Amino acid sequence: ASVALQMVGISYQNIRKHLVKIIPEPVVEGMEKGFEIVKALITEGPMAAWEQLQEMAGEMKEAFVDAVKNWIKETIIVKAIEFIASLIIPGAGIIRAIVGIYDTIVFFIQKAKDIAQMVGNFLGSIGEIAMGNIGAAANALENGLATALTLVISFLAKLIHLDGVTAKIRAALNKIRGKVENMMAKVAKWIADKAKKLWGKMTGKDKKEAKQAESIAAMPPEEKVKAATQEAKKQIGKYSGKKSHASDIQTILQQIKTNYQLRHIKLMKEQSGWSVDAEINPKHKETFNPSGELQIEELMPGEGKKVLLLGEGNFSFALNMAAKTKDKDEAKRVVATSYITEQLVHQTYPKSGEKNINKAKTEGLSVHHGVDARNISKDLGPFPGPFEKIIFNFPFVPVSRPEQTEVNRKLTSDFFQSASEAAELNGLVFFTQKEYWLKRFQARNAASSNGFSSYGERTFNPGNFPGYEHMESHAEASAELKNPITLIYQKT
Repeated sequence: ASVALQMVGISYQNIRKHLVKIIPEPVVEGMEKGFEIVKALITEGPMAAWEQLQEMAGEMKEAFVDAVKNWIKETIIVKAIEFIASLIIPGAGIIRAIVGIYDTIVFFIQKAKDIAQMVGNFLGSIGEIAMGNIGAAANALENGLATALTLVISFLAKLIHLDGVTAKIRAALNKIRGKVENMMAKVAKWIADKAKKLWGKMTGKDKKEAKQAESIAAMPPEEKVKAATQEAKKQIGKYSGKKSHASDIQTILQQIKTNYQLRHIKLMKEQSGWSVDAEINPKHKETFNPSGELQIEELMPGEGKKVLLLGEGNFSFALNMAAKTKDKDEAKRVVATSYITEQLVHQTYPKSGEKNINKAKTEGLSVHHGVDARNISKDLGPFPGPFEKIIFNFPFVPVSRPEQTEVNRKLTSDFFQSASEAAELNGLVFFTQKEYWLKRFQARNAASSNGFSSYGERTFNPGNFPGYEHMESHAEASAELKNPITLIYQKT
């Protein structure tokens, strides 16, 4: 029965082909593991869900029976009537007999090899019986009968000029398969509708995972492979400073490979740290350092993407990024901004401000002034976003001590709200401050309440950014750095 069903195209693989057109493949893969009807279709074949599909079964049965009836009526019966009529018509019988003799001779010539094989099988069975080998005799006899049956059918077909039986059967099956394809599409839609009804019963976590799978499925390959490497960096980054086994990392990579439909993904040791190499078509590679410290490579823009630097003081951090850009095209996609005007930057940092700004512009960076982190899109004006990465280092409003916590907590909350508008989907925010102030500013709560999910944390080591000078916000004087932490959040 299974072979017969497959001959006309009734198989789970055919159903699945239609199913992935309706539902993203990662969701279908999840259904294959947890949706009972789909599991039954995989393990037991389409007939396992016959009761659920019986409404469509009648239509499939009718299509099959009609095709067979038409073939019998239009070929075998018509040919048989023509043969009998030819025998009855005077004079035609002799001609028909001559033609029949000729066809019989041609048949025996064409099938001589098969006839010899059939005779050999029968003679072999007699020999086996004589030696008492009943099992072998039965097999030989069965093979002989199978060959004989084929020869009889072929002979009768030749006798009534019904040539090309195999081709006609194939044509009938193809006709049935056309209707079966429509049925399989209906089956797939029926399964998808059943799955959607279960959607309302899913937990919040299940719904989030299903939405994520749908979002991944809609990505073009170049975005998908990049998102996969970023996800690997995020997940592996959680093991920074912790003991982990190779099997843990392998489990993470295998899950990402499945979720993002990759050909491969692997973690490789590099001179400067590690890299994640992934491929669908095209390839994509991301380098990172799982030491737990923030690295400049993590902040650089991706291909065709933009990075925003907020709250620059004397622009020494922006210059550090400029030194890492590979060409002018990448440099112009690094947008460095200050909250104060350019004139105030010159006045506040007389030794380095003007010099650094001019150098940043020479390197090709896009420099803007008077940009408030609480109104990013508005203050940048017509400059095109959104941004792949937004970097805000050591935000602080210098007010009197009693007001410090409240004012800066408001600044942090307003910044994440503004960043949610300026960042692209899956874009990252790097928010750096001393651990003491991060807690007082409630930065983690501000991020999560504005649609960001944690992407990891890094220790901020100024030594990783040669030339960077951490200055006071109101004067050209070095500021103390004690336990600075970079919180990384992703817009989801």
